[in-house]
Amino acid sequence: MSTWGKVILTKQGEALLNQCLGMSGHYNLNQSNDPDSDTKGIVITRVSTGRYRYTNTSVEYLKERTDLATSDGATGGTSGFVENLNITGLKPITSSNSDQYGQALIQVQLDNQREDRNIKEEYPLGQLGVFARLEGSTEEILFTIVQYAGDTLSVIPAPVTPTLLNFGFYIAIATTETISIEMEFAGIVTAKQFDDYKLVTDETLNTLNEHTKNTENPHKVTAQQVGLGNVPNVTTDNQTPTFTQSSTLSEINSGEKLSTLFGKIKKAIVDLISHLANTSNPHSVTKSQVGLGNVDDTSDADKPISTATKTALDGKAPKTHASSSEDYGIGDREVYGHLKLFNGINSTADTRSGFAATPNAVKTAYEKAVEGVNAAEKAQETANSKLDKGFISNGYTGIDEVTARLNGIEEGAEVNKVTSVQGRTGDVTVTKADIDLWNVPNVTTNNQTPTFTAASSRTNINSGETLATIFGKIKKFFADLKTVAFTGSYTDLSNKPTSMQNPYYLTLTMNSSGTTYNGGASASFAWYAPTSGGTAGYDLISNGSGAPVWRRPLYATCTTSNASSAKTVNIVNFKLITGVRVFIKFNNANSANTPTLNISDTGAKSMVTFLPNSFYNVSSPSGTTTQKAVNTWCAGDILEFVYDGTNWVCVGTSGYPQYSHRNNSYITIGTTEMGEVTYPNDTICDFLCDGTNDTTIIQRAINLASQGASTKIRFLDGDYTINSELTLFSSIAFEGTGNVFLFVTSQGLLRYDNASPTGVSNKATFKDINISFISTNNDNEDMVGAFENFELTFENCIISKRTTYQSIWRLFFNCKVKMINTDVNITMPTSGWGATLDCFWVFGESTVELLNTHIWFTGKNPVNNGVFYDSKGTMTGGWITNTKKDTNNHGVSYILYASPITFLGTQIRCREFAQDWNTSSSDRYRPSLDSCKIEILDGGIFACSHASHIDLVLSSSSKTSVIPACALISNSKLFITFDHQLELRDYAFLEACYVNRVNYKGSGSSSSAKTIDTSTVTSMVKPEFINTEGTNNE
Repeated sequence: MSTWGKVILTKQGEALLNQCLGMSGHYNLNQSNDPDSDTKGIVITRVSTGRYRYTNTSVEYLKERTDLATSDGATGGTSGFVENLNITGLKPITSSNSDQYGQALIQVQLDNQREDRNIKEEYPLGQLGVFARLEGSTEEILFTIVQYAGDTLSVIPAPVTPTLLNFGFYIAIATTETISIEMEFAGIVTAKQFDDYKLVTDETLNTLNEHTKNTENPHKVTAQQVGLGNVPNVTTDNQTPTFTQSSTLSEINSGEKLSTLFGKIKKAIVDLISHLANTSNPHSVTKSQVGLGNVDDTSDADKPISTATKTALDGKAPKTHASSSEDYGIGDREVYGHLKLFNGINSTADTRSGFAATPNAVKTAYEKAVEGVNAAEKAQETANSKLDKGFISNGYTGIDEVTARLNGIEEGAEVNKVTSVQGRTGDVTVTKADIDLWNVPNVTTNNQTPTFTAASSRTNINSGETLATIFGKIKKFFADLKTVAFTGSYTDLSNKPTSMQNPYYLTLTMNSSGTTYNGGASASFAWYAPTSGGTAGYDLISNGSGAPVWRRPLYATCTTSNASSAKTVNIVNFKLITGVRVFIKFNNANSANTPTLNISDTGAKSMVTFLPNSFYNVSSPSGTTTQKAVNTWCAGDILEFVYDGTNWVCVGTSGYPQYSHRNNSYITIGTTEMGEVTYPNDTICDFLCDGTNDTTIIQRAINLASQGASTKIRFLDGDYTINSELTLFSSIAFEGTGNVFLFVTSQGLLRYDNASPTGVSNKATFKDINISFISTNNDNEDMVGAFENFELTFENCIISKRTTYQSIWRLFFNCKVKMINTDVNITMPTSGWGATLDCFWVFGESTVELLNTHIWFTGKNPVNNGVFYDSKGTMTGGWITNTKKDTNNHGVSYILYASPITFLGTQIRCREFAQDWNTSSSDRYRPSLDSCKIEILDGGIFACSHASHIDLVLSSSSKTSVIPACALISNSKLFITFDHQLELRDYAFLEACYVNRVNYKGSGSSSSAKTIDTSTVTSMVKPEFINTEGTNNE
């Protein structure tokens, strides 16, 4: 979990240890094996959680405590006890080279989904207490206590949020030497057994837990015993009450029997049905109530009419009104008349009133009118034709042209009549003088030839002057122009100047700033310019006054000794101003605590750096900074500094000292639950998670690392929740610093598949990290599991996965996996047989290299389970606990399926072991099995290529185990439970082996099976196995 204090051994615990040690300070192993010895063992009775903690946290105060803290933070309030945890194991530290020598790592588990757990609400976790007693005694004491040290207590969620937490902490078990300690309820374990077995919780408690979970009425409680003898065993919908219809209609009341209620309801329904069928006006509705009070109850045929209606009807015309009278059809303004129709039509038209033409008469009139129009048009055409012929013969196009010309002649005009010209009659010749144009030459404008004389002086031409005047002025201008006007040559210029005159007004501009010179002889202006061309690569800077100077690049070499805190360098023409940046190469390392830097005698200034606590803090993107002295660098390092007005601040990656870890190429992630003050002072947290944004913040750190900032991401102590799969863009190493827990609520931790974008990496390393997969959902792609298509390395890690009905098929799929000192804990479901995927595998289609790896399957699972599916590789040391002892359920516990895995020094317990070696899936691998301990449970198969120096135990009390064809077992011990238990198939070989029974071969053994140099040793003791299971697997 998160920030916890030290585990305190109470004084009662010390006394119990001394009593166990025989008051000598040493534990006599021989004496502990002596049944008559006075030395007693210690029995751990429970590990309990507390919701409070002691306000006095001194060690001496905590050593005096005898129970968990109460509500007042001391001992006088309400008890803080909440629940007892499952003790899952104890790992003794027997190596004298270890810092934890003389201690034991106790492992407990908090599962808020445990069926026997009666806690329904969340609670704060403040303490863990280990309670113990001396063997043979009933007095329980507080053995050790550990408190949460953070500011805000962690909260154990309510069962609505599934939570599975694994705790691990060290408890003292000796003062000077390693001693024996008992950690179970069923009996006491000796020191020899303590070295060989992992201590587990009380089998009785587990039996009670199983009994508590039993919902099949194990005590055969009857309905009468629980006061329900009269209740029928049917659902509410299937209840069949009996009742009799009530005699009167009355209201139903709360609290009445069902028989009474249904009797009243039936009476109401019967009356309602009868009422609905009554059409005799049962409510006595009157005609006034429906708005018909003035209506008589008579039929339409018998209804009388009013006087007004009769008068109106009398004035109406009769339907038949034929008459021979001509006056009958005449109407007036008041009344309509009637018409007499007739077909006759003539030129005089009958105008008598009351007559109208029939359609036939109208048709006859229309046809006569058409005949008249056609005759008129034909007559017009004949007349026009005759007129046109007459006009055309006289030169006109037709009557239209004649009409137009006639319209243009004034009334009374005479045509073509001239009497005289200029007073002359008869034939007259007209000259240009006759029309006043005697001075105009008969030539075009371009051929005019004006005459002129040069003007006496140069004046401008004016509009309205004669051509002679204008050309005279122009000739004067050309006459006065000198040769230089045409040649443009300075040599043709006369009266050349011998000196330059001062300008009257001149503006000089430099850098957009202008200075005005008025032409005066005494005026002067000055500009600043460098005194030389300088050196190539130098910068021109202001000198503050006078001419600017050349400055070389801001780089210098410091030769100050490592012990001197006053570092000095010289840069020619250096000016100290805020914001100036310099690069300093240090020929020597530094050993001074707070060094200063003095450049060109501008003053000694402290060298500092501002280190970020978090790039992505909760409150702001920039986070906070901490000022620290720059005091660690190596000889030859080049650091960059910027002057902030007070200090020389080291910037850039070159400027981070060793404790910032930036030069060591890793990024640090922390949690707000730890609090910044709880991390060591020299710890820099680059990214800070708050429990709600963990996935986003961690992905940002990965993105930064992939940009070349780092190749390693370090997690500080704390809990981190991953709710969606992370994507790597480069190979990343994830490393924990202590108690680091990654709780994965998404299907997988990392994502890499065909849908991943270009540039995504599939390589990752995990070290010192606990990874707990909480999600029980299936992956959308083949239901694979937590890791897919990755190359992974795990070192000193714990990987936990709880599977459920039809859950994950494989934990690792198509991966290359390397594990070192790593535990894999798989919690199997309690139901699931017959599901689509009723078999779970740890490794599927993968290549593995496992070193000292421990794989646990816990729970009475009914489904198949296995470790290696179509995989290859090696496993050295470690163990696999793959038991499946609940033979009433379906399923088999496999170690391998179509997987050529080589095992060396590994302990295995399973129901079936089938090492693939001669099929196409083995891909030419020839695995071996050497120096292993293997126990086959419930009569399963044991198949191998070549097994050597193994202990093979067949534990079933009734079922035969099979050694398949072509298997070779040599130099090994075989322990069987009953005669004829072993069945050797074709060409199975036992060579130089020991068997504990004479009749070990079963009736199904093949005659081709061979036993060479195999001896029977009936006194053989069953090989001992390290207890890696616990009662949950029994």
